[in-house]
Amino acid sequence: MLQPRHLRHISSQNNSSLADRNLISGATNKRLPPQKPLGQWEQAYPVKQALGTTERAWIYNDATARKVVDTYGLDDGGEPKTVIEIYPGPGVISKALLTYPRTVLNKLILLEYSECFHPEILALAEADDRVVLMKESAYYWEVYQDLQQQGHLDDLAHVGFNEVHPTLRMVGHLPMHVLAEQWLSQILRHVADRAWMWQYGRFPIHLLMAERTWRRVYSQDALYKLERCKLSVIAQAGCDLKASLPLTELNPYDHHFFPHSRAIAEKKRTRLAGNPYVSVEITPRAQPLITLENIEHWDFVLRQLFTTRGQPLERAVRHLAPGATVLLKSVSFDVRKKIQDMSVGDWDELIRKFGEWPFRPEALSQPSKKEWEARAEAQEVRI
Repeated sequence: MLQPRHLRHISSQNNSSLADRNLISGATNKRLPPQKPLGQWEQAYPVKQALGTTERAWIYNDATARKVVDTYGLDDGGEPKTVIEIYPGPGVISKALLTYPRTVLNKLILLEYSECFHPEILALAEADDRVVLMKESAYYWEVYQDLQQQGHLDDLAHVGFNEVHPTLRMVGHLPMHVLAEQWLSQILRHVADRAWMWQYGRFPIHLLMAERTWRRVYSQDALYKLERCKLSVIAQAGCDLKASLPLTELNPYDHHFFPHSRAIAEKKRTRLAGNPYVSVEITPRAQPLITLENIEHWDFVLRQLFTTRGQPLERAVRHLAPGATVLLKSVSFDVRKKIQDMSVGDWDELIRKFGEWPFRPEALSQPSKKEWEARAEAQEVRI
């Protein structure tokens, strides 16, 4: 695993206003390195699979970056914050964050694996000693363990879920590839068992994500219901979700983000950038509906029933187990609802009844990859 680079330079503190601190480090009073002219970005940050820059987009407009950073609410009069930024790219959001004084921002940890961005981030580290660069992807959970082992999180207290963590925040851009959505799904699921960074407590995550991804996360019975899926229900059962800026603030795409849609269209990469982006805030609830005790029930019921998302529950319930139709008599909502139309409250009620049902299946977990491979080998089936 690549070793992180943590550069420190002691200097004075700057407490000037945000308007006066434009492009000036709020900690060292040094001028932050200017970003490259936009005309040089295509050569400096090429969209290539080998560089890990495909299906990613980054803010290039520094005014937009400051507007997004304002929604984070870091300057709340509380304790200085440790901020983990994922997929920062060339560091335009990072630079806006570093204009805050030490009384607001204590440390900025950047998780960026693509080498083409490292010179910009290291230049930021030279100008501001609060920057920590981990040359790894946010996707890998070992990275967060490395942060702990190397002492970068030593100043974070472990607090309960009764309050929002006073000093920890996560921000960043969410790529459009499958692994990024998988990462999002995993961290939302682990709100239930306090794994991952939730071991420190509950804290807001501020993300820039494609609107198509947000529609899947935020989809409710009356809004974006065609995109409603297992991810939607898990997110809403465990977290408070909101768009932190009106959608119009980040449109049109080409005024705010790179790579530009023209270049993407020429490459015929329709899943890359060029799609509308949304600034969102995700904060776990103090009392999420999904807990360590019932998480397997939620996983199983959602997984089984969303395979028939267009069917009414009264028909789809048979996919849970033989005799599962008995559960229909114990719920208070209309069982003629389609699976995709069920609210989080409906799911909570159904899954509680499923957990109380004495004849529910004993094996609820999906087979692991090794188990699938063992079965395939035994049956001489090629995967």
